Amino acid sequence: MKKLFMFLAVAGLATFGASCGSDDSKNDDPKQKDLALSADKTSVKEGDAVAFTVKVDGKVEAGAELYIGTEKISSPYTFAKEGKYEVKAKKKDFNDSNVVTITVKKDEIPTDPLKLTLTPSKTEVFVNEAVTFTVKDENGANVTGFTVKQANGTAVAGGVFTSTAAGTFKFVASKDGYVTSDEVSVVVKEQNIPENYVKLNGEYTEITNLKRVYINGIKNAQGQFQPYIYTDEGTYSIVTYELGTIDEQAQAYVTRSSTMFVTNQVIGQPYQWPANVGEDTFIASSAVADFEAGRFVPFDLSNELVDVAIADSDTDFLLTLHVENDANGIKFDGTLGTGYYWREVDADGNLVQGAASVKISAKFLKNSVFGGRKSVK
Repeated sequence: MKKLFMFLAVAGLATFGASCGSDDSKNDDPKQKDLALSADKTSVKEGDAVAFTVKVDGKVEAGAELYIGTEKISSPYTFAKEGKYEVKAKKKDFNDSNVVTITVKKDEIPTDPLKLTLTPSKTEVFVNEAVTFTVKDENGANVTGFTVKQANGTAVAGGVFTSTAAGTFKFVASKDGYVTSDEVSVVVKEQNIPENYVKLNGEYTEITNLKRVYINGIKNAQGQFQPYIYTDEGTYSIVTYELGTIDEQAQAYVTRSSTMFVTNQVIGQPYQWPANVGEDTFIASSAVADFEAGRFVPFDLSNELVDVAIADSDTDFLLTLHVENDANGIKFDGTLGTGYYWREVDADGNLVQGAASVKISAKFLKNSVFGGRKSVK
């Protein structure tokens, strides 16, 4: 049994020695010389070739083979795909070479930087009116993180420009990696606000003598008009006050406003407009005409300045009116004259479409009550 064990042990040692002898690297054999591997470049793009050189003791060594992992390659070798590749040289009876790492990057086609296009929100504004800017590249894609500067180099803080003085101001947009935009101009004008005006989209137009008052009226059996008294929520009538400007030929509106009043009424008393009882006269709606859109544009009265004062005189018919927000509004302080008209309604109080407005007689106005100075807030 002891002889058998010694035989197996000797046989095992013999097998281990044969296995070591089949390894060509022999990197730990001090009796063998080292291969030294170098490359003409270590960072390339896809499709580039790299030439390798193998030396021993500073002299070129022929016959060495190159490997990436287990794959044998040639020199020069073309790298087709991006990545990192470890290359080693081997030769029998020599220690394996050092590892040379080749970094391969994508072959990106260089492109010229795109040019910016700068667009202001408005090209004409009034003093203290804000202008904002948008920027796109030449392909129409939105660009963020840009800087807007005036032509004199002053940066536009927060991308919002306002001026306290009139003039023409020029701007450019820039951003790293882009071509600076062409100059754009913004004209800032002084804003002369007329005493009496209609304001549409922030622009003021002076009111001329075009003004009318319409009372919602219904015809009686004799074909005469009388005020329509609404009773759905209280007892009231509806009066529409309209003013504006027409062109020099008096053929077309330049601007126009329309404000509807709801006036409290007392049954059995002369018709009152505005009513002189309590504080029950109020503005139900107000609008200005947008002639480009061909319609009236109403604006919210819930938090706007509303100031109405009826004169004490029953002959002057004076009225002070101021209803306004940032974009739209009307202001008038003057006489209404006698331009009062019936606006025909049906039995339900709805306007009769296509019905002509009829001028109200002086007798009706004389018998009506106009008075009771008041303000509506």
